[in-house]
Formats: sequence, structure tokens, C-alpha cells
Amino acid sequence: MERCSIERAAHVLGEARLNRRQLAELPAACIPPDEVSAYLVQDALYNWLATRGLGHVGGYKVGLVSAEMRKSMGGLKALGVDSPVYSGIVSTCMLNSPASIPFDSFIRPYVEGEIAVRIGADVPADAAPLSRHSVADFVADCLAAIELVDWRLKYFDFPPPLATLMLADGGSNWGSVVGAPIKDWRALDIPALRGEMRVDGRLIGGGKAGDLQGHPFEVLAWLGNRLIERGRTLRSGDVVLLGSVTPSFGEFGKGAQVVMKWDALGEVAVTFA
Repeated sequence: MERCSIERAAHVLGEARLNRRQLAELPAACIPPDEVSAYLVQDALYNWLATRGLGHVGGYKVGLVSAEMRKSMGGLKALGVDSPVYSGIVSTCMLNSPASIPFDSFIRPYVEGEIAVRIGADVPADAAPLSRHSVADFVADCLAAIELVDWRLKYFDFPPPLATLMLADGGSNWGSVVGAPIKDWRALDIPALRGEMRVDGRLIGGGKAGDLQGHPFEVLAWLGNRLIERGRTLRSGDVVLLGSVTPSFGEFGKGAQVVMKWDALGEVAVTFA
């Protein structure tokens, strides 16, 4: 994918985000043909957004973590990938609980209940290959989290593969909300922790941290290794959302309150004002 096409794609996707405009098509030159190109578009998109005041990348989200999630979106045939994917989160849209966000900040908001970590020290490149055990040395806190999603592309109007489009558009991420940091997480049985998400008091869904590849730190290790492969790394202060244990939910309107509550990690809440 030529550099001019990468920059053009970033501009088109960035304008859609800033103007809250959903796209059913893209210029052919702006559609990344593979995963490598898609990450390059994503990088250019975040650079473009930073120049428009949204801040630089302050953390990451990992998506398509489970085989079940990938299957629900059409599997390898539709997505073009059979592994997790990641994207950045712009710093101005990384919020602390309780948060209040104007509903009209989105085209159509969706929420996902997640577990997150905050990185306490830069991960050196020679730490690879990271395992769930070695990456734990770099984790300062665990946090309850909600991912804020906005569907800026009508993905299913596009021909496969869809994952490259999602990657280019930052994994459909708008931002995140996190709860209070839990520093004594080492005393917890992390995989056994259960979380439940409610919207206006109605249970939407839940699951265990162990649903995320057996242990959410497996996901963190995957991300750390993937970043190192791309010449970057996890840095001190980065907040990483490690995958949803709830359905992606968007059947709510202005004024809705979303609460994700985890065993031992507490809760995180956001209101769409």
C-alpha cells in the first residue's frame, strides 16, 4: 500500500470520526489489502487525530480475543484473521469512573465490559518472547473497564476481509472508562474473577477473566510481543483493555447508565448524558 494511500485513508477515517459520519464505502485505494497495511493506516490515523487535538495514543485495546467472538463475526472467511487484533486509544478519550459523555459524541455508541491493566514500567525489546508470567512483572494495577465503541464503518456493506477495515479504523474504538486501580492484584485468583455489565440496572451479560485465553495476561503477552515485532513496546502508564467478557451492547439511548462490576476489582460506570 503506497504511502499516499495510507495518508489518504487516515484522513478519510479521521474526518468520519470527527464529524460523526458513518461510511458505507471507501475509495478503493484507501482499503488496506492486508494486516500489515491496516496497522500502517491505523498508525497514520492516530497521528492525524493527534494533530486535531485528540491526543496521542495513551493505551490499547485488544479485540477478537476469543474464537467465539471471531466466529460470531463470520470467522476466518469474513474477517481474514484467526487471531486477536489491537488498536490504540487516544488519550483524551481515556476516562476515569464515574464518567459522563454526551450521547451525541457518537454515531451510535456500544459498550463492552472488560478487564484492564496499567503498565508500571517500559517493556524492553529484549523481554520478548513474553509469556503471561513474564509480562506480569510489568503490571502495576488491574482495573474494571468499559470499552466505548463507535461503528464508523458499515462493515458488513464491505466485501471481506473485514478485520483489516476494523484495524485501519482503530478497532472501532472511541475510548475507555476505567475504575479505581487495584494494586494488590497478585493476591487474587485473576482467572476466577467474574464481571457483570448492567445498563440502567438491567443485566446485559458477564463472564470470567479466564474466558480471555485462560488468563487475561495471555492477551497482554500477545500484545506485548506484537508491539515489539512492530518496533514499539508497552510503556509505563499505558492502560490496556484485554478483551470483552460481555456482548457488545448498543440498545440504549440518551441518559443511559452503564455499570460493569467485577469481583474484587470493584465497578466502573459511565452515563451517556
